Amino acid sequence: MRRALLLACVPVALVVLTATLRPTGADLVDAASTASTFDALPTLWWATGRDDVGQHGDGAPGAGTVAPVRVSWRPGVAIPRGVPVQRVSVGDGAACGIAGGRAYCWGANDHGQLGDGTFDDAASPVPVATSPSGGSALPADAVVTDIDVGAGAACAVADGNVYCWGDNSSGRLGNDSVDGSPVPVAVAVDGAGGSSLPAGTATRVATGGGGPGSTTAFTCALADGRAHCWGSRENGRLGNGVASASPRLVPTTVNGGAWGLDAEITDIAVAESAACAVADGNVYCWGRAVFGQLGDGSNAPGVNQTIPLPVETSPASDLPSSPLVSHVAVGATSACAVHDGDLYCWGTNVAGQLGADLATGTEPGTTLVRRATAVARAGAGASELPVDAGVVALTAGGRLGDSSAWCALAAPPGGERRAYCWGHGAHGQLGLGDTGDARVPRAVLVHPSSQLPAGTGLDWVAAGSGVTLMGVGP
Repeated sequence: MRRALLLACVPVALVVLTATLRPTGADLVDAASTASTFDALPTLWWATGRDDVGQHGDGAPGAGTVAPVRVSWRPGVAIPRGVPVQRVSVGDGAACGIAGGRAYCWGANDHGQLGDGTFDDAASPVPVATSPSGGSALPADAVVTDIDVGAGAACAVADGNVYCWGDNSSGRLGNDSVDGSPVPVAVAVDGAGGSSLPAGTATRVATGGGGPGSTTAFTCALADGRAHCWGSRENGRLGNGVASASPRLVPTTVNGGAWGLDAEITDIAVAESAACAVADGNVYCWGRAVFGQLGDGSNAPGVNQTIPLPVETSPASDLPSSPLVSHVAVGATSACAVHDGDLYCWGTNVAGQLGADLATGTEPGTTLVRRATAVARAGAGASELPVDAGVVALTAGGRLGDSSAWCALAAPPGGERRAYCWGHGAHGQLGLGDTGDARVPRAVLVHPSSQLPAGTGLDWVAAGSGVTLMGVGP
């Protein structure tokens, strides 16, 4: 999601939506090919997977789908007509996006994670509250540039400052309290309460960890070229050299140590129990190590890392040693990075989330790859990812016990810019027309097998817990 959740050792039971999912056959073909009022409306995005609490954003919760369906603008939608949606993030039951510099959210709202001042679910986008409405700290004229959704909470960057809302387990909202808020609160800056976050310099934010009421929720942000984290300190999640049962309620600087993370950081991601960042083209990870998602080759799964360590590179792993990593994402039990347009993953491969056509297991921890392995490309097994993949975006969704689904946008030279997904597919979130897992990347279905037109040239894709959204925007 960017994305997220409870670190219990007992897996969460899977909810497999096979019989109730909307079909992908004639119904989708007819909808995509028949001229109608629906066809004339501008598209907001396409959605596949779960829709039980309105994650699709199409106005009404539904049974879900196994291939992309079109979510169109219509009267009553809060997002202005014709304004493209971008920087979308999907968490556990809720999603948020940016349109015209404003933040909008939809889906589950039982903890105020939509940020609109209510606790009512919304099946279509609602605007995140701005000041002075309902005590929101987010200025009405602020321009939102980044957004991320976790389990029961969300955060955004606006005019270089970070604002969060929803559940505040473990102090993940960063405002020196543990009280939740259905409207944005300002993350502490410039030494307030001991905060390390400099005001007006934030560029990215990522929130994850456990769900509402847990002791494992945490958030990180990039500001002034450094990483700052707050919330749960269990397993070393904050990367500041401390592992503690007591949370950190305001930002603290991630310890660069001797590993080079003092260099300017360009990307950061957090999820269930670990975080990763990119600095000077190299990737570093920290936090819980039991699932191998740190990529450091450790054979001691009980040894967590409280400071960032470099992900092992060639010859110890498939990840080339040249400093060309551009993106990193972290799932519930795995992580992946983009190196010079190619994909490399490490961690647990329960549902094929490493994308390398390896054996899968039945429980977290049964099949681990603690070193980066190359994601399979066309010609290797059933992979449909182009050889010259040219990956430009990467996203992961899922939670412990629900494995992970991975999606990437590939833009091969002279080829179509398409979405490819792999991993856990029980909810139809891979967009492949069924509810099966995929051990290698597969191309998300396009017309006539779905409502996603061929040749669309997608600009973004966002995977969450059981649902994936994709769209076109600047």
